Amino acid sequence: MEEYLTIFEVAELTKYTVGTLRKFVQKRRVAFHKWGRSLRFKRAEIELWMKLGCGKAVYLPADGDEA
Repeated sequence: MEEYLTIFEVAELTKYTVGTLRKFVQKRRVAFHKWGRSLRFKRAEIELWMKLGCGKAVYLPADGDEA
């Protein structure tokens, strides 16, 4: 089962502020998922994003999409 993180957990993991992460979401610079009005982040996607250089535009295919 995939682990989802809140924006606060991602902030702690990445050392970015919540405000910075919200800007990244707005600019589509980080993969995220909407649950109603809440944002959630897959741990695996965040870890990959960190490896590729946080903050840079990264294409992460949605489940079932081919890269």
